[in-house]
Amino acid sequence: MTESPKIRIEIHPKFQPLLDTPHTFASISGGRGGMKSEQTHKVALQDAIRRPMRVCCARETMASIRDSSHKLLSDTIYAHQMAKSQNGPYEIQDSRILRREADKIISEFIFIGIRENVRDQKSLKGINRTIVEEAAKLSQDSLEVFVPTVVREEGSQLWFIWNPEFVDDPLYKMLTYHPPSNTIHIRTSYLENPWLSSTMRTLAEDCKRDFPAKYRHIWLGEPISSIEGAVYAQEIQQAEEKGQFTKVPYDPSRPVETYWDLGYGDMVSIWFVQAFPFQFRVIDYYENTHQAIDHYLQVLQRKGYVYGPCVLPWDGGAKHLGTGKSIEELIRAKGFRTRVIPQAKVADGINAVRTIFPQCWFDADNCEQGLKGLRRYQWGPPSSSGVLRREPLHDEASHPADALRTMAMSIKAPVTKNPQGAAMPMPVTAWS
Repeated sequence: MTESPKIRIEIHPKFQPLLDTPHTFASISGGRGGMKSEQTHKVALQDAIRRPMRVCCARETMASIRDSSHKLLSDTIYAHQMAKSQNGPYEIQDSRILRREADKIISEFIFIGIRENVRDQKSLKGINRTIVEEAAKLSQDSLEVFVPTVVREEGSQLWFIWNPEFVDDPLYKMLTYHPPSNTIHIRTSYLENPWLSSTMRTLAEDCKRDFPAKYRHIWLGEPISSIEGAVYAQEIQQAEEKGQFTKVPYDPSRPVETYWDLGYGDMVSIWFVQAFPFQFRVIDYYENTHQAIDHYLQVLQRKGYVYGPCVLPWDGGAKHLGTGKSIEELIRAKGFRTRVIPQAKVADGINAVRTIFPQCWFDADNCEQGLKGLRRYQWGPPSSSGVLRREPLHDEASHPADALRTMAMSIKAPVTKNPQGAAMPMPVTAWS
């Protein structure tokens, strides 16, 4: 099948690997103005003329066809004289786009919402290529079920079009840390777009001048380390730059201290930490809700670590009316050592966390949920009068953050003398 002489689709060189490089998966990422959707769909339309193709255009949710790429494809078809009414190959229907030879459908574009169709095997049978738009929004469930469904045919391809959001989003972790075999990566930005309007370019440069962090995310496609207004945004960014979120093995020669945030009918969060000279190795994290204290102690036992004290916030020493015992007493009765830290101001705890953060190394996999909370731990909104409140929000993200405050407030920095006799802080070390 030869391409119609009327069709002249200009493909940017950045996107030529989609046609020329053998692959199963393609990661097409970048910032605003980077031509990702327009160029990717142009490639798909051109390829579906050259050979038979059944293309699934998908996104995480799709309430109606208007939420899909149907209009983008239709506009591209008309702009390049590819519609049937223009003597081109494509027939645009309300919910499909077809290429026929006589009455036989040769190529087809369908449009689905993944969440609504993730387990619908029949409608996805025979798909040769899947293009997922706004793919950064994909859930872990969608990735685990949808991906093997649409690449089961020999030679099938799956293209992800996405602007990276958070570094702990499922797609970011998949394509950055554990990319599937036979994956190609295409990164682009407005800087490489020869068709960008001067208005858009000015917006980008203004953002670069006034809001450098937003510029890197919005226009260059860099992921966000933490949400806007996060309490530990600077500490997390610096930790990522130093590689402090990595693989941190358990060392059986040293005890594991656990640092708790206690919730009654609420979330309980626990960090598992080994103290070494000049650093704290955060090897694990656990959280759950609406569980008795025995549940958490069983979790500790199953993990099989050699434990030091269970370090509790001040309310761990408060006796409960129902039992007449404190959480500290219940834990100690099970054979664990305990320590309760005094009550302190939240601001003091936050400052303490900031002090020790440069010395903390987190196991990225085992501590995934806890790190997600730290990235989203944020200050509360301003008061009605516009005065900033220096109190963090109490939400799901506050529990791992409060448990880390327990750790920070249980650590002291002894002072010694340097050779000249001046006071000199020593490296932070754990004490029990």
